Amino acid sequence: MLAQAVIENYYTTQVPLTPGVTYSFKVTARNSVGSSDFSAAISILAAKPADAPLTIFNNLSVTNAYQVGITWVAGEYDGGTPILDYQISYSIDPSDNY
Repeated sequence: MLAQAVIENYYTTQVPLTPGVTYSFKVTARNSVGSSDFSAAISILAAKPADAPLTIFNNLSVTNAYQVGITWVAGEYDGGTPILDYQISYSIDPSDNY
């Protein structure tokens, strides 16, 4: 698929990509005489949601009658972009909605 012409030496896709799909890109240079050969290809994985934390633990040094401490091991893959934060949800009844 041919992309639009750009003047600068960077490009941001103008079409929506599918998260988790790997796309290949090549670049050519064009002047008044014609176009160059293609560059080598680069494959880039479009970012996707990060993997869920692998394991969560009760932090016994913090947990008491009035508060709980939770620690976890981060998921293996950050989705291709740094983790910004984590959201903690809880329920009094585990069969209920969180």
